[in-house]
Amino acid sequence: MQQNLFNIYDFIKIFYPFSPRRYKDSNGIDKIGYGHKCEQNDGLELLTEDEAFKLLTEDLELAISSILYLVTAKINANQMNALVALVYDVGNNAFEQSKLRQIVNLGDLTKLPEGFLQFSLVRDTHTSLEMLRKRVAELELFQRPLEA
Repeated sequence: MQQNLFNIYDFIKIFYPFSPRRYKDSNGIDKIGYGHKCEQNDGLELLTEDEAFKLLTEDLELAISSILYLVTAKINANQMNALVALVYDVGNNAFEQSKLRQIVNLGDLTKLPEGFLQFSLVRDTHTSLEMLRKRVAELELFQRPLEA
């Protein structure tokens, strides 16, 4: 599993450049490091890059565990990485209840764009260009053939 994690780090860092300080994302969620979601009163205000990388690794391992539990269809490494990136961003609960999970599990890949794009809204009201870029990149990764 470590090999899959290694491949996803750079993909995540494209959308979440290192921030040593706590900040609010476009949904008003407190984040730090490489997009780690902060909990209220967790004391995370300032991180080194090494600390942020450790949090990223832990968060990605949780996302992988969630996908392994929730996705019943057979998926390849690119598809797994795309879903890991998505779950890292939107959370396990949102993915569990999503149309995208149903689409993947049913193998109805014609509806993939609809499934990914459902996660491009800010506070469920309007499309965010930033979130749309993430979803399009994840969709492209999901659809990318494996290299031989």
